[in-house]
Amino acid sequence: MPLHGAIRGTLITLGKFSKGCKDVAVHQGAAPISLIDGEKLIELLIENKIGIKEHKETLIQVDDSYFEEDEVTAN
Repeated sequence: MPLHGAIRGTLITLGKFSKGCKDVAVHQGAAPISLIDGEKLIELLIENKIGIKEHKETLIQVDDSYFEEDEVTAN
């Protein structure tokens, strides 16, 4: 980063960052480095609707109380 005069950086991985990597990314006196791991990358893609398709689904659930009331009425 110093070679290019960068004042901050970003490192993206599909995996996870080690504790050592996280510590170095915020080393005092050095340009800060944002770390984006696989989980955060997915969150950002969804949040910004990049490369995703939404599929709406309908969830149908049986109302057990409906059948319980019928049994009481039938007796």
